[in-house]
Amino acid sequence: MTSSVPEIYSYPIIALAVAAICGRMIVLDRTRSSIRVTAAVSALTVSALMREESIQHLIADTTGNWLDIQLVRQLSTAFLMLTMVPLVVMGARWVFGQRSEGWAGYIYGAAGLSAALLIAVGTPARESGNYIDITAGWETIAYFAIFSVWTATMATLYLFVSARELARGLLPRRFISMFIALGLLSLWGVEETFSILFSAVLAGTGHPNAFVHWRVEANEFNMIFILLAGATYAAVPVIYRLAENLGVDHWSRAARTLEPMWRDMTSACPEVLLANQPSDPTSRQRLHRMCIEIRDSLSVLARFRSSSLDERNGGGRPRAIAEAMREKKAGALPSTFRSFEVPSARTLEDEVVVLTSLAHACKQTEISSVRI
Repeated sequence: MTSSVPEIYSYPIIALAVAAICGRMIVLDRTRSSIRVTAAVSALTVSALMREESIQHLIADTTGNWLDIQLVRQLSTAFLMLTMVPLVVMGARWVFGQRSEGWAGYIYGAAGLSAALLIAVGTPARESGNYIDITAGWETIAYFAIFSVWTATMATLYLFVSARELARGLLPRRFISMFIALGLLSLWGVEETFSILFSAVLAGTGHPNAFVHWRVEANEFNMIFILLAGATYAAVPVIYRLAENLGVDHWSRAARTLEPMWRDMTSACPEVLLANQPSDPTSRQRLHRMCIEIRDSLSVLARFRSSSLDERNGGGRPRAIAEAMREKKAGALPSTFRSFEVPSARTLEDEVVVLTSLAHACKQTEISSVRI
């Protein structure tokens, strides 16, 4: 298969993919999932490169036509199939849990065998000089059946995961959006699987009609934009990690907003400070710890608050917290527990909204500047 997208568009997208791969290898943690995503995008990038006509000629000329253009085209399809293999392993992990890790070696072995079979059954089409997509013969059907096994497996796994998680409910908003998008992409994968396989059956049985030619044109055109989507997805955590290192990500900015109030509360209640912290916590982990310590401080300070202050009046809650801090630092004895009327939150995002509102109220009443 040769890309029909002009090089002025395709090569910048390929460059973006290469940059995303390099960035992931340099700045991201070497977790299994991260390595698998990087491997998938790498295979997809190689596939896209091998679909560029100039690259096909370069490889053929460099190898003395040992890797001729027809073989390079089929190798591109093999690498596209291999793109799905680490994603299948990840999907199996989501569906079947930890026990699926023992299957990974068998999955990779099956992928290697599938790639070899793909090239073997593609031999007649290469010898005829035609796209295998439009070549009559059982080999065409077998070729795309092998390919479709992997696309169908990947799409089915992720469709199941999306439906399961959405059915369970109680997901943060961003996860709902993520699983909806994943489900839609999986449905598209199912459609592509049947579309490609149906086209192969028509071509293989000697009926290359308009649908088959449309399918070939779509395959020539779609690949580079699939790479664009994959490269963008792969680049997001790299950009986020760089933003985190620079302290400009969402969690770091939220932590800076809460820090004055957190510092005052934990100075009054040092017993709430959590021990055994990670040596190099992420900005999200640091913020999560701060939120926990603020909540714990509020629980402790509630036993030192005055019953005469009405939190419902303007500035009443910040003044009540400030007085409780003064009483505790002055060595007063705790009294009956009286909770502060701070709304609860179900997710860290909601907790940040609640505590940020409290921090702004404290700042407005100059509570954050209190030093007792």
